[in-house]
Amino acid sequence: MGTAPGHVMYDGIFRAEPTADYIPPKVMERIKTRYPSYLEAPTKWYGPNYSSLEHYAMEQKPAPVK
Repeated sequence: MGTAPGHVMYDGIFRAEPTADYIPPKVMERIKTRYPSYLEAPTKWYGPNYSSLEHYAMEQKPAPVK
């Protein structure tokens, strides 16, 4: 879109399961290996908590104007 005005629509599907037993074994192994902190509730607040769109906006450099 270049510099044209516009909007971004962000859509996600989230759900909760009663126990971790619902997580497929391959996914659980990846979590244990790469993100073990996800398996325990946090004990204190840490932040700021940016959305993925906010992270994207902070990390990207705009393309030069043509």
